[in-house]
Amino acid sequence: MRITNMKKLTLFLLSFSNSLFSDIGCLHVSYCRLIQELTPSTKVVDLLPYNFNPHHFNPDINVTKKLTSIPELILPPTDFFIPSALIERKRLGTIGSKTFVFKPKNRGNTYSHFWFYPETYCSLLTEGEATLTAWGYKTETNLVQTKCAELKELIGKLKVEIALKSTWTFVIDHEILAPYFTEDNISVLNLHNVTEGGEFITPKQIKFLEDLKTQRKKTVWITTESFSVAGLDKYKKNSHTFEINLTTIDKKLLMSDALAYTKYLIEELKKL
Repeated sequence: MRITNMKKLTLFLLSFSNSLFSDIGCLHVSYCRLIQELTPSTKVVDLLPYNFNPHHFNPDINVTKKLTSIPELILPPTDFFIPSALIERKRLGTIGSKTFVFKPKNRGNTYSHFWFYPETYCSLLTEGEATLTAWGYKTETNLVQTKCAELKELIGKLKVEIALKSTWTFVIDHEILAPYFTEDNISVLNLHNVTEGGEFITPKQIKFLEDLKTQRKKTVWITTESFSVAGLDKYKKNSHTFEINLTTIDKKLLMSDALAYTKYLIEELKKL
């Protein structure tokens, strides 16, 4: 019998013992990692099973009950993770429970992919530190400033690597990276409408890709998922085209560093 994702999630959450209650609970691996960096001596537990898509999270009664019983819970922004508002309301009447929902100033992809946006990352770190301090946790001195400076330096390196290939053409499948190419007017094709929205590729996009084949111009695809559009992969299979797929990142690295994607992209661009 096939077990649905939600059933797996329910079984996963119910499998936690009471020892979990001495830890901080959270939802979404990236935000859990961010909190863990702020308080490394505390165990931060991601309540979403590994590889479970947070965009498809819709808690049933059993899952909601489990989430409302955890003493301390940290949740992603509600616009990015809609169930956060429901879970927060459910926990309001629970005696002794503490709930924090990130409320970043910037909306949209900047906080769902904060590792590419220093201003948003710094804002999230500041919010998280203030909450942990209010809850009685000790955070490392100057950690927020150090991590902010680290991402700013990384983004500087990323821009340099892109600029070094300004004569190349880039193909991206997610709008999160678009600002890094529009700033310097670098040739880029954004296929976000195809991969994220499930729409058909447009005639204009097809023409762009066909022209690239004819011109034999050096091209790098930066992908965040597997393309499902039939026939699209053929445009990547030639000697002058390269691909950096962010989903191939070492999962251990991803689990241990909130800025892993940024570092990975920089290193892969350096290899080209």
